[in-house]
Amino acid sequence: MYLTLDILKKNNACGQGVDWFSQNYPDGAELIDVIHDKRVATEFLHWGYQHLSINETEYQAYLERLQIEVEKPWTIYEGRIVKNSEYVSKSERVDNSSFVFGSRQIKDSHNINHSKMAEHSEMIYNSFLIDNSKRVLDSKNITDSVNVICSDFVVGSYSVFNGSMITDSGYVNGFARGSSRDITESFFIMSCKNLKHCLFCEGISDKEYHLFNKPITPKLYEVISKQLWDILEGQDLTFTKEWPEKTIPLDTPRVQRNLIKQYKGLPDEFWDWVKTLPNYDPTVLYGITFQSDKISD
Repeated sequence: MYLTLDILKKNNACGQGVDWFSQNYPDGAELIDVIHDKRVATEFLHWGYQHLSINETEYQAYLERLQIEVEKPWTIYEGRIVKNSEYVSKSERVDNSSFVFGSRQIKDSHNINHSKMAEHSEMIYNSFLIDNSKRVLDSKNITDSVNVICSDFVVGSYSVFNGSMITDSGYVNGFARGSSRDITESFFIMSCKNLKHCLFCEGISDKEYHLFNKPITPKLYEVISKQLWDILEGQDLTFTKEWPEKTIPLDTPRVQRNLIKQYKGLPDEFWDWVKTLPNYDPTVLYGITFQSDKISD
């Protein structure tokens, strides 16, 4: 195709693109030469692909210029540096991934929306620096974790909401972002700071080996932690109303901020078991789960 200013204007090219073309190709040019021009903006190339009747040679030149190396190039929309991937839109530096939208530096991942630097992960939304994790929303620096919402620097943990510096823990919650902080190997925590080896604790700080806000032995911690895992097997808390996947464009999960609904899905076996624990305190448990109908004797 021989591209001219008249063709650009007839196809409603943006003013910036028309001005650039007018300055560099006032008499027009072969489209293939424009594609190979290193000065041309990526947005101009995307526009040309979408609005001009290009031939196969020009199409292949467009893919080569944008470094799109995939089996199904028609599934790539406004992408750049995309390899071995499909269903990628407005994203760049994507490798071996699918259903990636508005993201960059994504590798070996699927269902990624408006995120950066995600590897070996699935269902990541509005997040940054995610590795080997699943179901992450509005979070940063998450590794080896599942079901993490509005949190920062979480490692080896699951069901974390409003947490920061959470390691090898689960069912950690807080009323505001970062209100549960520096939590290690602890479970069912609400708005606590600097805890290690704690279970079912609310609103306390700088403690180790506590159950329902009271001291316990390391041996008892080990026994109860194992029982907890055997009963729940890492079951997620309901932090979102759903986790969309494989939608085009990819929908963002809606956060479930109602604490009552977050814990509603825990099984009856859990509630029966928790009442048998030493130091059982229904007031503390209510402050964590807000399940008044479940914690009464």
